[in-house]
Amino acid sequence: LGDFLAAPPLDRVDYFPLFGSLKEPMRSTLAEFFAETGSEEEVRPMLPLLRVVGLDPGLSLQICAWISRGSRALRTEILSLLEEIADPAGGLALRLALFDDHAETAALAAQVMGKIGYRAGVPVLLKAVQVRKERSGDHEPFLVAACKALGKLGDEKAVPFLEEVARKKPFFRGRAYPESVRVAAIEGLARMDQPQVWRFLQNLTEEKN
Repeated sequence: LGDFLAAPPLDRVDYFPLFGSLKEPMRSTLAEFFAETGSEEEVRPMLPLLRVVGLDPGLSLQICAWISRGSRALRTEILSLLEEIADPAGGLALRLALFDDHAETAALAAQVMGKIGYRAGVPVLLKAVQVRKERSGDHEPFLVAACKALGKLGDEKAVPFLEEVARKKPFFRGRAYPESVRVAAIEGLARMDQPQVWRFLQNLTEEKN
């Protein structure tokens, strides 16, 4: 790793075959490195190695810590990388990002969770939705991404939430969700092959909506 970091950027790719043959020890080494370093400048050159060695729970937790305390640019870079790798083992790294102060960052985390198929994250995603609903601000991008991700993940625990979003609420029941969020919830439900969902969508088409 020392030689890798000391090499010119264009020469670093020559080390990837070696690292690829040592995936498990490399993951442990990278997890230790991410835990000990305090510099974003040191973290960035290591990120491309994740494409080569993959992810495991220990490494994902250390990446999660950097998503939490890193700059917004670094958080976006890591989330985009996790989306590219598309490994469910990276799901642990997304948990804190779902609660990010920036709705766009949280929306990207939700999008990645859906793409990589991290079904174990559904309860956390639903909790993040509830927390964000209680905050002030424009959370529409996050809610759209969350509804689409829940549809892709296909967990029946998400059905009540998606149905609640999709419904057109009478005035006395409070403010309805924005149209873009409702459409995303309907799209999410349409991905779920469940009788409860079929009935709901059938009834929805019969409403004055």
